[in-house]
Amino acid sequence: MSNWGGLFSLFLYQLLTVTSAIRGLDFVFYLIYSICILITYILVVAVFTLFERKLLAGVQRRRGPNVVGA
Repeated sequence: MSNWGGLFSLFLYQLLTVTSAIRGLDFVFYLIYSICILITYILVVAVFTLFERKLLAGVQRRRGPNVVGA
């Protein structure tokens, strides 16, 4: 268990190396790219949810009190 300190320092070194590699416009580009991906996923989930609700509503549609059967 004495190796945890070495692993933690290696993790910190890699984290600092990665964050120092992303600077200036690269950081802005990655931020905008991440936001676009997030918005795309949210819109896809919203469209699938809307489609599912429309489909289930069509399956459970009530014909009316004066119509019997199909």
